[in-house]
Amino acid sequence: MNFTGVEKYEVNDRAGNGNCRNGKVRDVIEKWYKKLEFPKEYDAEFYGALDKYDISDDINITNYDLNETDGKRNLLSFLFMCEKLCEQYRSKGIDENIMVHTAKDIVLWTNAWSEVKGEMYLGELNWLCRHFKMKLFRLGNLEYIIKESPFDFAQYGIKKGDTLIDVHIPNDAKFTPELCDESFRYAKKFFSEYYPEYKLDFFTCASWLLDRELDKLLPETSNIIKFGRRFTVVDEETHESFGALRYVFKWNTNRLNLKSAVCTSGFSERLKKHVLAGEKLYSVTGVFPVDEI
Repeated sequence: MNFTGVEKYEVNDRAGNGNCRNGKVRDVIEKWYKKLEFPKEYDAEFYGALDKYDISDDINITNYDLNETDGKRNLLSFLFMCEKLCEQYRSKGIDENIMVHTAKDIVLWTNAWSEVKGEMYLGELNWLCRHFKMKLFRLGNLEYIIKESPFDFAQYGIKKGDTLIDVHIPNDAKFTPELCDESFRYAKKFFSEYYPEYKLDFFTCASWLLDRELDKLLPETSNIIKFGRRFTVVDEETHESFGALRYVFKWNTNRLNLKSAVCTSGFSERLKKHVLAGEKLYSVTGVFPVDEI
Protein backbone atom coordinates (compact mmCIF):
# COMPACT_ATOMS: atom_id res chain seq x y z
CA MET A 1 0.00 0.00 0.00
CA ASN A 2 1.73 3.17 -1.20
CA PHE A 3 -0.32 6.25 -0.41
CA THR A 4 0.35 9.83 -1.45
CA GLY A 5 1.56 12.28 1.16
CA VAL A 6 2.76 9.64 3.63
CA GLU A 7 6.27 11.07 3.65
CA LYS A 8 4.98 14.25 5.34
CA TYR A 9 4.62 12.44 8.65
CA GLU A 10 7.10 10.78 10.93
CA VAL A 11 5.91 8.04 13.25
CA ASN A 12 7.25 8.54 16.76
CA ASP A 13 6.01 8.88 20.33
CA ARG A 14 3.17 11.39 20.12
CA ALA A 15 1.78 11.00 23.62
CA GLY A 16 0.29 14.29 24.71
CA ASN A 17 1.24 16.44 21.70
CA GLY A 18 -1.69 15.95 19.33
CA ASN A 19 -4.31 18.49 18.31
CA CYS A 20 -7.20 16.39 19.65
CA ARG A 21 -8.44 18.43 22.60
CA ASN A 22 -9.79 15.36 24.37
CA GLY A 23 -6.87 13.10 25.26
CA LYS A 24 -9.22 10.28 26.27
CA VAL A 25 -10.78 10.26 22.80
CA ARG A 26 -7.32 10.12 21.27
CA ASP A 27 -6.34 7.21 23.51
CA VAL A 28 -9.50 5.27 22.59
CA ILE A 29 -8.90 5.77 18.87
CA GLU A 30 -5.28 4.63 19.11
CA LYS A 31 -6.29 1.67 21.28
CA TRP A 32 -8.68 0.33 18.63
CA TYR A 33 -6.30 1.06 15.77
CA LYS A 34 -3.83 -1.27 17.48
CA LYS A 35 -6.45 -3.77 18.64
CA LEU A 36 -7.83 -4.23 15.12
CA GLU A 37 -4.25 -4.75 13.89
CA PHE A 38 -4.07 -2.24 11.09
CA PRO A 39 -1.12 -2.82 8.75
CA LYS A 40 2.01 -0.83 9.63
CA GLU A 41 1.83 0.85 6.23
CA TYR A 42 -0.95 3.05 7.61
CA ASP A 43 0.95 4.23 10.69
CA ALA A 44 2.32 7.48 9.24
CA GLU A 45 -1.02 8.65 7.86
CA PHE A 46 -2.92 7.44 10.91
CA TYR A 47 -0.79 9.33 13.42
CA GLY A 48 -0.73 12.35 11.11
CA ALA A 49 -4.54 12.33 11.09
CA LEU A 50 -4.66 11.80 14.85
CA ASP A 51 -2.58 14.96 15.25
CA LYS A 52 -4.80 16.92 12.87
CA TYR A 53 -8.41 16.00 13.66
CA ASP A 54 -10.51 16.85 16.67
CA ILE A 55 -13.00 14.01 17.15
CA SER A 56 -16.01 14.65 19.37
CA ASP A 57 -16.71 12.32 22.26
CA ASP A 58 -20.44 12.72 21.52
CA ILE A 59 -20.44 10.82 18.23
CA ASN A 60 -22.35 7.58 17.88
CA ILE A 61 -23.70 5.56 14.99
CA THR A 62 -27.11 7.26 15.11
CA ASN A 63 -25.80 10.83 14.88
CA TYR A 64 -22.80 10.31 12.60
CA ASP A 65 -23.19 11.57 9.03
CA LEU A 66 -22.95 8.45 6.89
CA ASN A 67 -22.50 10.68 3.83
CA GLU A 68 -19.25 12.10 5.22
CA THR A 69 -16.62 12.07 2.47
CA ASP A 70 -13.56 12.76 4.64
CA GLY A 71 -12.14 9.24 4.80
CA LYS A 72 -9.66 9.99 7.57
CA ARG A 73 -12.33 11.54 9.78
CA ASN A 74 -14.50 8.51 9.11
CA LEU A 75 -11.75 6.13 10.18
CA LEU A 76 -10.92 7.96 13.41
CA SER A 77 -14.61 8.31 14.26
CA PHE A 78 -15.45 4.65 13.67
CA LEU A 79 -12.44 3.55 15.69
CA PHE A 80 -13.67 5.74 18.55
CA MET A 81 -17.14 4.20 18.29
CA CYS A 82 -15.62 0.74 18.74
CA GLU A 83 -15.40 1.40 22.49
CA LYS A 84 -19.15 1.81 22.82
CA LEU A 85 -19.73 -1.20 20.59
CA CYS A 86 -17.54 -3.29 22.87
CA GLU A 87 -19.65 -2.19 25.85
CA GLN A 88 -22.80 -3.28 24.02
CA TYR A 89 -21.31 -6.72 23.40
CA ARG A 90 -20.42 -7.04 27.07
CA SER A 91 -23.92 -6.04 28.16
CA LYS A 92 -25.35 -8.82 26.00
CA GLY A 93 -22.78 -11.32 27.26
CA ILE A 94 -21.14 -11.82 23.86
CA ASP A 95 -17.44 -12.63 23.84
CA GLU A 96 -15.31 -9.57 23.06
CA ASN A 97 -13.30 -11.66 20.60
CA ILE A 98 -16.39 -11.84 18.37
CA MET A 99 -16.69 -8.07 18.52
CA VAL A 100 -13.03 -7.58 17.57
CA HIS A 101 -13.28 -10.12 14.74
CA THR A 102 -16.41 -8.35 13.45
CA ALA A 103 -14.94 -4.85 13.79
CA LYS A 104 -11.90 -5.85 11.73
CA ASP A 105 -14.17 -5.22 8.76
CA ILE A 106 -13.09 -1.59 9.27
CA VAL A 107 -9.59 -2.65 8.22
CA LEU A 108 -10.89 -4.44 5.12
CA TRP A 109 -12.92 -1.44 3.98
CA THR A 110 -10.04 0.91 4.70
CA ASN A 111 -7.89 -1.29 2.46
CA ALA A 112 -10.48 -1.34 -0.32
CA TRP A 113 -11.11 2.40 -0.32
CA SER A 114 -7.48 3.42 0.22
CA GLU A 115 -6.54 1.47 -2.89
CA VAL A 116 -9.06 3.53 -4.86
CA LYS A 117 -8.33 6.91 -3.27
CA GLY A 118 -4.53 6.64 -3.04
CA GLU A 119 -4.53 7.62 0.63
CA MET A 120 -5.82 6.23 3.93
CA TYR A 121 -9.59 6.37 3.54
CA LEU A 122 -12.55 4.64 5.15
CA GLY A 123 -15.72 4.42 3.05
CA GLU A 124 -18.71 2.06 2.89
CA LEU A 125 -20.24 3.64 5.98
CA ASN A 126 -23.79 2.47 5.28
CA TRP A 127 -22.48 -1.09 5.33
CA LEU A 128 -20.43 -0.58 8.49
CA CYS A 129 -23.33 0.96 10.39
CA ARG A 130 -24.79 -2.56 10.57
CA HIS A 131 -21.85 -3.62 12.72
CA PHE A 132 -22.36 -0.74 15.15
CA LYS A 133 -26.09 -1.37 15.41
CA MET A 134 -25.31 -5.02 16.21
CA LYS A 135 -27.03 -6.21 13.06
CA LEU A 136 -23.94 -7.94 11.64
CA PHE A 137 -21.57 -10.45 13.20
CA ARG A 138 -18.53 -12.24 11.87
CA LEU A 139 -18.59 -15.84 13.03
CA GLY A 140 -15.64 -17.77 11.72
CA ASN A 141 -14.97 -16.96 8.08
CA LEU A 142 -18.45 -15.68 7.23
CA GLU A 143 -20.56 -12.70 8.27
CA TYR A 144 -24.24 -12.88 9.25
CA ILE A 145 -26.64 -9.98 8.87
CA ILE A 146 -29.96 -9.60 10.68
CA LYS A 147 -32.30 -8.13 8.06
CA GLU A 148 -35.88 -8.01 6.86
CA SER A 149 -36.81 -10.25 3.95
CA PRO A 150 -37.19 -8.24 0.73
CA PHE A 151 -39.33 -10.99 -0.83
CA ASP A 152 -42.07 -13.50 -0.12
CA PHE A 153 -40.53 -16.97 -0.29
CA ALA A 154 -43.81 -18.86 -0.18
CA GLN A 155 -42.28 -22.30 -0.57
CA TYR A 156 -40.25 -21.70 2.59
CA GLY A 157 -42.98 -19.95 4.58
CA ILE A 158 -41.07 -16.66 4.53
CA LYS A 159 -43.01 -13.43 4.09
CA LYS A 160 -41.72 -10.05 3.01
CA GLY A 161 -40.62 -8.20 6.15
CA ASP A 162 -39.83 -11.35 8.15
CA THR A 163 -36.49 -11.36 9.96
CA LEU A 164 -33.81 -13.31 8.13
CA ILE A 165 -30.17 -14.14 8.79
CA ASP A 166 -28.31 -13.27 5.60
CA VAL A 167 -24.85 -14.64 4.87
CA HIS A 168 -22.08 -12.39 3.56
CA ILE A 169 -18.59 -13.43 2.50
CA PRO A 170 -15.88 -10.91 3.53
CA ASN A 171 -13.22 -10.33 0.90
CA ASP A 172 -10.52 -11.89 3.07
CA ALA A 173 -12.53 -15.05 3.76
CA LYS A 174 -11.28 -18.53 3.06
CA PHE A 175 -14.45 -20.43 2.35
CA THR A 176 -13.69 -24.05 1.72
CA PRO A 177 -16.72 -26.30 2.28
CA GLU A 178 -15.24 -27.36 5.63
CA LEU A 179 -14.75 -23.79 6.86
CA CYS A 180 -18.24 -22.84 5.68
CA ASP A 181 -19.76 -25.75 7.58
CA GLU A 182 -17.82 -24.70 10.67
CA SER A 183 -19.10 -21.14 10.38
CA PHE A 184 -22.71 -22.21 9.77
CA ARG A 185 -22.61 -24.40 12.91
CA TYR A 186 -21.10 -21.51 14.86
CA ALA A 187 -23.88 -19.21 13.65
CA LYS A 188 -26.63 -21.68 14.62
CA LYS A 189 -25.26 -21.79 18.16
CA PHE A 190 -24.66 -18.03 18.33
CA PHE A 191 -28.16 -16.96 17.26
CA SER A 192 -29.93 -19.58 19.35
CA GLU A 193 -28.01 -18.36 22.42
CA TYR A 194 -28.07 -14.59 21.94
CA TYR A 195 -31.05 -14.00 19.63
CA PRO A 196 -33.51 -16.81 20.44
CA GLU A 197 -36.39 -14.56 19.35
CA TYR A 198 -35.41 -15.19 15.72
CA LYS A 199 -36.62 -18.44 14.23
CA LEU A 200 -33.57 -19.69 12.39
CA ASP A 201 -34.80 -22.18 9.82
CA PHE A 202 -32.90 -20.78 6.85
CA PHE A 203 -29.86 -18.78 5.92
CA THR A 204 -30.27 -16.52 2.92
CA CYS A 205 -27.61 -14.98 0.73
CA ALA A 206 -27.85 -12.15 -1.80
CA SER A 207 -24.56 -12.13 -3.67
CA TRP A 208 -22.67 -12.29 -6.94
CA LEU A 209 -21.27 -15.58 -5.65
CA LEU A 210 -24.61 -17.26 -6.42
CA ASP A 211 -24.62 -16.06 -10.03
CA ARG A 212 -25.00 -19.07 -12.34
CA GLU A 213 -23.00 -17.16 -14.97
CA LEU A 214 -19.96 -18.13 -12.93
CA ASP A 215 -20.45 -21.73 -14.05
CA LYS A 216 -19.02 -20.59 -17.40
CA LEU A 217 -15.91 -19.14 -15.76
CA LEU A 218 -14.97 -21.52 -12.98
CA PRO A 219 -14.45 -25.29 -12.66
CA GLU A 220 -16.75 -27.58 -10.69
CA THR A 221 -14.07 -27.85 -8.01
CA SER A 222 -14.10 -24.10 -7.31
CA ASN A 223 -15.05 -23.12 -3.75
CA ILE A 224 -17.15 -20.30 -5.22
CA ILE A 225 -19.20 -22.78 -7.25
CA LYS A 226 -19.52 -25.15 -4.28
CA PHE A 227 -20.70 -22.31 -2.05
CA GLY A 228 -23.25 -21.03 -4.55
CA ARG A 229 -24.78 -24.45 -5.06
CA ARG A 230 -25.65 -24.76 -1.38
CA PHE A 231 -28.39 -22.21 -2.01
CA THR A 232 -31.64 -22.57 -3.91
CA VAL A 233 -32.27 -19.46 -6.00
CA VAL A 234 -35.52 -17.84 -4.86
CA ASP A 235 -35.74 -14.31 -6.22
CA GLU A 236 -38.09 -13.90 -9.15
CA GLU A 237 -35.51 -12.02 -11.19
CA THR A 238 -31.78 -11.59 -11.07
CA HIS A 239 -30.24 -8.14 -10.87
CA GLU A 240 -27.27 -7.00 -12.93
CA SER A 241 -24.39 -6.35 -10.58
CA PHE A 242 -20.77 -5.25 -10.62
CA GLY A 243 -20.13 -7.07 -7.34
CA ALA A 244 -17.83 -9.64 -8.93
CA LEU A 245 -15.77 -6.92 -10.61
CA ARG A 246 -15.46 -4.90 -7.42
CA TYR A 247 -14.35 -7.83 -5.27
CA VAL A 248 -11.99 -9.32 -7.85
CA PHE A 249 -10.47 -6.02 -9.04
CA LYS A 250 -10.47 -2.59 -7.34
CA TRP A 251 -13.57 -1.46 -5.46
CA ASN A 252 -14.43 1.20 -8.09
CA THR A 253 -14.32 -1.24 -11.04
CA ASN A 254 -17.28 -1.26 -13.41
CA ARG A 255 -18.03 -2.02 -17.04
CA LEU A 256 -16.72 1.40 -18.15
CA ASN A 257 -13.25 1.20 -16.58
CA LEU A 258 -12.76 -2.56 -16.69
CA LYS A 259 -10.49 -2.39 -19.73
CA SER A 260 -7.68 -0.92 -17.62
CA ALA A 261 -8.16 -3.35 -14.71
CA VAL A 262 -5.12 -5.51 -13.91
CA CYS A 263 -5.70 -9.28 -13.91
CA THR A 264 -3.96 -11.26 -11.18
CA SER A 265 -5.43 -14.73 -11.72
CA GLY A 266 -6.94 -16.97 -14.37
CA PHE A 267 -10.38 -16.26 -12.96
CA SER A 268 -9.90 -12.48 -13.20
CA GLU A 269 -8.77 -12.86 -16.82
CA ARG A 270 -11.85 -14.90 -17.72
CA LEU A 271 -14.13 -12.54 -15.80
CA LYS A 272 -12.72 -9.51 -17.59
CA LYS A 273 -13.04 -11.14 -21.00
CA HIS A 274 -16.62 -12.23 -20.22
CA VAL A 275 -17.79 -8.70 -19.36
CA LEU A 276 -15.85 -6.94 -22.13
CA ALA A 277 -17.56 -9.30 -24.59
CA GLY A 278 -20.89 -7.76 -23.52
CA GLU A 279 -21.99 -10.50 -21.12
CA LYS A 280 -23.72 -9.57 -17.86
CA LEU A 281 -23.17 -10.57 -14.24
CA TYR A 282 -25.85 -10.73 -11.59
CA SER A 283 -26.60 -10.55 -7.90
CA VAL A 284 -28.75 -13.52 -6.94
CA THR A 285 -30.70 -14.36 -3.78
CA GLY A 286 -30.77 -17.92 -2.46
CA VAL A 287 -32.00 -19.88 0.54
CA PHE A 288 -30.15 -22.58 2.45
CA PRO A 289 -32.06 -24.65 5.07
CA VAL A 290 -30.27 -24.66 8.41
CA ASP A 291 -31.12 -28.31 9.06
CA GLU A 292 -28.88 -29.28 6.11
CA ILE A 293 -25.78 -28.37 8.10
